[in-house]
Amino acid sequence: MLYKKILMILTATTVLFFGASSAQAAILFNVSAGVPLSNAYTDTANVESDGVSGVLLHASLPMLPGLGLENYETKLVDTTGRTGAVVKTTMYDLFFTLPIPFVNLTGGVGVGSLDASCALTCTAEKGAAAQWYLQAGLSILVFDIHARMHTITGKAKFNGVEQDLASSLLSVGVSAGF
Repeated sequence: MLYKKILMILTATTVLFFGASSAQAAILFNVSAGVPLSNAYTDTANVESDGVSGVLLHASLPMLPGLGLENYETKLVDTTGRTGAVVKTTMYDLFFTLPIPFVNLTGGVGVGSLDASCALTCTAEKGAAAQWYLQAGLSILVFDIHARMHTITGKAKFNGVEQDLASSLLSVGVSAGF
């Protein structure tokens, strides 16, 4: 009798902790789409964001690392003769989602490029970039609503001068499991 109760409690606990996790909800495949909300540069004396737009796409299989592609562009405030300056960021990500019930915690890293461009008043060159990010999401059935904070490091050249473009990006998105 005692063994049956223990077995029943263990079964219920296993279903609660593992059966309700988002990793189990996404039985075959999980896809995510997001948009950047803000991009704040750390060198505010020389670089200031004037808005960011783009898309962040990620896909994963349960219990395996996922892959992602991020492509967004940040308009810069006109300082030091950089009229119409834009930084196009492309990142390729590798991430892992912890299978915790009802909440998704994800950590990831990425590498890519910062492609700087501006209007006729200056010249700009492409630079390398790297990032790490953390994501927290709330599972609702097979969907997940999440927010992600990125820490980006990288440099690009404006008018032949290397500019530190380290920044913090905030994004939101939704994912679905199939």
